[in-house]
This record gives sequence, C-alpha cells and structure tokens, in this order.
Amino acid sequence: VLGHSLRAVAPEAAEAGCITLAGVCAALGVSPMQKAIANWLATSPALGDISALMSKRPSAHAAAISLLSTCFRGSLLPLFAQHLKQAASGEQEYLASAHHMLKVMLSRRELAEACQEQGVVAHFLGRSIQRLGDDRSTAGTQQAAALLATDLWLTMYAGSTRQTSSQEGLGDLLASMKKASQSRQGCTPQLVAFSCLTRMLSSLCDLQDPDGTPAVYRTLVYALVEAESQSVREYAMRCLLGVLARYEGVPVGILAELIVKKFQASLEPVAVIDIELFLVIAKHPRCTPRHAEMLAQVLARCSVESADVGRAASLPLLVVFGRFAVEDSVQAVFDRFVQVALTRLIQRGIPKVQVNQVHEILAKVACMRISALDARLRGLLIEVCKAYLSNYQSLHPNLQAVLEMWPEDERAVKKWAQTTFAELKEEPTKYAKQERSDQERKHHQSPKHIASGGDEDSGGLELRSITPSLHNEQVERQRTPESHHHIAPPVSVRNDERHQDKREDELQNADDLVAEALFKHAEAAVPELPFNGEGDELQVEQLAKETEGLRAELERAKEKQSKALKESEELRKELSAAKELQKKVQSEVKQLQDRRKEIIATRTRQGAGNADNAGPGPTVAKGKGRGREAPAAPASDVAKEQAEELLKAFDEPLKILFGQYAKSRRGPSGKQLELKVEVLESMLGDLGIIPSRMQKRAVPQLLRAVQPKKSEEVILVDAFMALLLRMAPVSFADSEAAPYQDFGISVPVDGTPTLKLQLQAMLQQIESLAETSHLSSLRVTRSAFAKAKRLWVLTHTRATLTTLNSRLLAGEEQDSIVLPEGFEIAVRKPPKLFLVPAGLPIADSERIAVELLDEILAL
Repeated sequence: VLGHSLRAVAPEAAEAGCITLAGVCAALGVSPMQKAIANWLATSPALGDISALMSKRPSAHAAAISLLSTCFRGSLLPLFAQHLKQAASGEQEYLASAHHMLKVMLSRRELAEACQEQGVVAHFLGRSIQRLGDDRSTAGTQQAAALLATDLWLTMYAGSTRQTSSQEGLGDLLASMKKASQSRQGCTPQLVAFSCLTRMLSSLCDLQDPDGTPAVYRTLVYALVEAESQSVREYAMRCLLGVLARYEGVPVGILAELIVKKFQASLEPVAVIDIELFLVIAKHPRCTPRHAEMLAQVLARCSVESADVGRAASLPLLVVFGRFAVEDSVQAVFDRFVQVALTRLIQRGIPKVQVNQVHEILAKVACMRISALDARLRGLLIEVCKAYLSNYQSLHPNLQAVLEMWPEDERAVKKWAQTTFAELKEEPTKYAKQERSDQERKHHQSPKHIASGGDEDSGGLELRSITPSLHNEQVERQRTPESHHHIAPPVSVRNDERHQDKREDELQNADDLVAEALFKHAEAAVPELPFNGEGDELQVEQLAKETEGLRAELERAKEKQSKALKESEELRKELSAAKELQKKVQSEVKQLQDRRKEIIATRTRQGAGNADNAGPGPTVAKGKGRGREAPAAPASDVAKEQAEELLKAFDEPLKILFGQYAKSRRGPSGKQLELKVEVLESMLGDLGIIPSRMQKRAVPQLLRAVQPKKSEEVILVDAFMALLLRMAPVSFADSEAAPYQDFGISVPVDGTPTLKLQLQAMLQQIESLAETSHLSSLRVTRSAFAKAKRLWVLTHTRATLTTLNSRLLAGEEQDSIVLPEGFEIAVRKPPKLFLVPAGLPIADSERIAVELLDEILAL
C-alpha cells in the first residue's frame, strides 16, 4: 500500500507515503523484514518512483534519503550502479537521479564518508567524465554529466587536504569539460560546461587553492578563446568578467595575450563584449605594461577605423594611456596612434562620422591633462600642420579643428606660415616663372595658382588655395604697401584656364602623397630657411631634387621588394612541387605493393579452388556451355558495386558540394548544374586533393575516362560522382579509412574491399574539412554529411539486427553468437499483474484489497 502511495497523483500524498515508509524502515532496525523491504525497493518500480518524487518535491529529499540509507547502508554502490540504473529509462535520467540523491547524501557527513569508502563518488565521477568526452552522448546526457561531475569534485576534493589522485581526477575532469565546451550537440552542453568551469574557479578562489586554481583558470581561458559560437562566447566572457571583477589576484596576462593574438591572427572584428573585457583587464591590478601595450595596439586600430565600436573602444584605450603614460612602450604606441589618427583626418573620402570620432578621441586625450601625452600630441600635430602648409599653403579644416584646442600652438603655426610665405607674395614674378616650368618639376613643389583679376589695383595677381577639401577656392587678397609700387605684368586668364584642368589632375593624388610621406620625411618637406631674394629659387630647386631622390629610392626599394617576393614565390613553388613528387612516388609505391598483395591472394585462392575441384580423372575447365557452372563475378566488380553503394549513401552531401561550385544553365532538358574544369580544379584544391595528393595534370585524364565524348569543358553531377569513384584509388590509401561510428555502434572495415576503403577515406576527409574549414562552400555540407553518416550506420545496424534475430529464431544458442561492438541481447519479462476476475460479484473495495494482498504475498 505504501509503495502504491509513491505513485499518487498529488505530490503531497506521495511525499507523505515516502515519509511513512522511511519511518517504518527506521523502526524495524536491522531485521529480516528490513532486508525484504530493501529487496522490494531494488526489484520493484518503487526506486524509480522515489527518484521521480525527489525531482518534483525538494521537501521529500530528507525522507527519501533516510529510506535509502537505512535499507542500503552497506551496499550503496550496488544501489546506484545497478538498481538505480535499471530503474532509469536512459542515461540522462540515470545521472540526474543519482545527482539528486548524492547531493543530499554528500551534505551529511556519515553518508558522505560511506559514499567515499564504498566507491560511489569515484564511480560516478569516472562515468560522468566518460560521458562528457563521448561525442555520441546526447546534449541532455552531457549536461547532466557536467553538473554531476562538478558537484562531486567540489564536494569531495575542493577542501584543503587533497591527495594526488584528486589532482589526477581534476585533470581528467578539466579535459572533458574543455571538450564539452566544443560539443557538437548544440549550444546547451557548451553553456553548461562554461558555467561549471566558472563555478569551479570561483570555489577554488574562495578556498585560495594554489594547486587547482591555475589549472581551472587556464582551461576556462583556452576554452573561451577556442569557442566558435558567438552566443556561447558572450556567455563565457560574461562569466569570466564576473570572476575578474570579484577577485583581484587573477592573472590577466595569459588572457590578454591569447585574446590579442586571436584578433591579430584572424582579423575578425572586435565586438562590444570584447571591449568590455579589455576595459576590465586595463583596470585590473595585475595588468602589466607589456599586456597594456598589446591591448592598446588592437584598441588603437579599432578606435580609428571602426565606425560601429570605435567610440566604445576608446574607453579602454584611454584607460591604458592614462594608467601607463610613463612607460616607454605605451608612449611608442601612443605616437603611432596619433600619427594614424592625424593621417586619417586628411585622407580623401573619410566619412564625417569617423572624422568626428577621431576628433572626440584626441579631445579626450587633451582633456586628460597628462603632460607626457600632451607634449607628444602637440608636437606631432605641429609637424603635421607645417608639412601640410608646405604643400598646400592652407591648413586642412580637420587639422584646424584639432589645432584650435591649443591657441598658443595655433598662433605659432600661423606665424610660421606667414614668415615662410612672406617673400613669395612680394615677388610674384618669380613664382609665375615657376608656374611656367611646372611641367618640368613633376609635382615636386607647392603649386601656386596665379590668375588675373578684374581689379586694376590688385596688379592682376591672385593667390588661390589648393586645399584638398576646398579646391580652387579663392583666398582673400592680402594687399601690402609694396604691392602698389611693384606691379607685375598681368597674366592672361586664358592661359590660366588652359592649365586649370592639368593642375586639377595633378592635385587629385596630392592628399595620398602627403599622408604617405607625412611622418617619414617631415623634416625634408618643411623648409626651415626663410626665403630671401635670389636664394629662394635655389632652395625650391634643392627641395625638388631631394624629393626626387627620395622617390627614386622608394621606387628602387619597391622593385627590390617585388623581386624578392617573386624569388620567394618561385622557391615556394619548387618546394611544393618537390613535396608533391615525393607524395606521388610514395602513393605509387603503395599502390604497387597493394596490387602485388591482391595478385598473390587471387592466385592463392585460384590454386586452392583448382585443388578442391580436382578428381581421379582429368580436370575439366569450366566454361559457359550447358550444364556447366557460370563463372563468379570478378572481385573488382564486387568491390566496385560496394563502393558505388557507399557513394550513393553520401549522394546528398556530395550533390550539395557540387552545387556550391557549379552554375545553373538552361539546356534542352531544362535547367541543369554544370561545373567548369577550372572550377573543378579549384574545388579539388579546397578539398586538399590537389596538389598534395594528386597532380593537377591527372585531372584531365580522369575526366576523359568519365566522359570521353564531352562537347564542352564542363561536367554534370553524374560525371562528378563517377569522377570521385575514379579519383579515390589515385589519391587515397585504404589504411586512411576509419570506421564510421554513431549510436555507439561502429561499422567495421575488416574485410572491406580496397576501393571502398579508399572512397571512404576520401569522404571522411571531405567531412572533416566541412567541420573545420572557414570556406562557406564546404561548411554548408556539414549537416548533410552528419545525416548521411547516421543513415549509413543505421543501415548497418538494421542489417546486423536482422542477421542476429534470424540466428536466434533459428534456435542458435546465445553463448555461441559473437555480438559486434555496441550490440547486446536484452531479455525483458512483463511484470506480474494480480487481478480479480471481472465477473465476480464483489465490491470494488474488496477487489482492490485482494489484488494488493496478492501482490504483497507474491513478494
């Protein structure tokens, strides 16, 4: 009766029955009746009912554990390893039920010691680690295993006194957790794995454990860096941010190095969550100048170039500059940042949003009032402004906006500009001469625009600005007393218009030239000597010669670099060709050896067959005549049929792969996909077949064998499938094939023909590339390959089950049957039911009482 109460619909009634049953067992003490109750719990569905009750009613945990500990105090391992497993419907439910029970037991000192002594903790810790590392486990099983393993290790091994075995268990647990963080079963196991790692790290930090904490932290950091899913990566980073904010002793150096190297290697965009992590690292007490320099390099590029997260990236960047301003390495990064930012301001075509972004960052640096940074910023800004004025005579508006933050520097630059160009305005005839020889100087001097004006008092001269953002905008005329006494001959407006188009073309690329040589040759571009009379023309010519020399050196350097690149490329090609030749020779030797073995085996079988057919009379050769046995199909035909069967099983992912490279074309029979030969060669290169496994010149030969009467340099999907079948023995060895595994079942490869194994090796390489490659044309086939592999294993499983069941039905003994891996013979007996015949004229209460009494007595 109490056992039936555990199945009550109302949870309160089931809990009351459990409490009553626990009280009865405790009152009986050590007696045969108690052993009978334990046997009843182990063999009846009551154990499963107790597990279900604990998952629904946390308040029933105490009564349920009291009942189980009373009945199974000396046999806890059989209770969990055998009886509870039989009561559970699957691995996930089994681990979850054990987790509920062990969590309560381990909270009690006596039961915790009993579980430890009887090996219950070690059993479930090993089982959970095994399930975490098994790719065949479901997402629910991996989740339950991760939670159980974490609680077990933290409860039993996270104390101050641990042994070497616990450290070994920690290593296995962390390895399985890291593998679970990259599980292919979905995001749920990955999220649970990161949650468990964070929980372990927090617990060990609270305990100040010097042994386990570094290992857990390294595992969490490496798993975070290797995470592929963006949602999982954000969750893991949030967990890590909480740990860094809570504990000041966490070494952030390894985290900063790995994150920065990842961004430098992959060139992926920086997200907002990454910037939050950078900000926490920059403020962390254990952040060193070397790590701050690494962060600043990534943040500086992002704050200037990214329109999405540039403003957010400026926050940790300013923290780094403010905290480590006295460090030489950070000052060097700051100099490069300012150079890039100022160059960005004068480049043509930069959006207004990015210009405002750069202005904002530079303004924030100025407002920080750090003398070391302020002096460097102002010095670089003055150099840029002088270099720009030397080329254009008018300051760029974006530079003008930055220079206005320091009025004294602005006045100094204006004074320098007035002093530099004062003599140019006093003697316009010399610069008119320079304009006539403008074609000879080839962009090496500052262009001057001289035009005749309509005002007679102006002497027919007009100075115009050639600022890139304000082309041909007239500058306000500045008259001096000397201009009325010295009037140059007027310049024709038509002459100015004839050269207008040519000057505009010359000025189109002026911004890029200035940005390129802005910081490399600033001293050569800025004239420091004032112009005085006859010496000004010599100075301009000297400046032009120096600039021409610098450009010639640049061209020679580019030619040397190009030559060196070509030579390295040729050497690389020669090395690649040598490697290909070596692989080809090895493959040919391997094929010859395999062929030799096949010939020897065939001759051996033929000799054995002839010896069996030999009689007292002369041996009669078999033929095709009447009454004679027809010859069997050759082994090559059988191998080809099996290979075609495997190719047909993976028809869907291969067609998807073909469709990623082929193009649709309308033909006589409608639309069809066609693949060009050059595109086919590119696809084979993406698959790692050309040139590492097969030479490129072998492809046309195989194509002629597949479609000898082709009219175009294209192939269809059927020809592509046939081509793969011919390409497999040329490029792959049978030893490279691995058994297909799924559902815990492995498809054996022993006794499989060589051609089928070679094709299987090719398909497995394509599937592996679909999982790891960054090419979308390969990654799109991932799910199709997984489905095809599962169906292939399922087909083998059904065939094996049919064979085994037929042998059992034929009367063959179970012991004589050798079961393949993953198969077992299950014998299930239906439960006994005690029912009163329906025709008896008795009340329902008597009927139920009799049935319960029969069930109790049958135990």
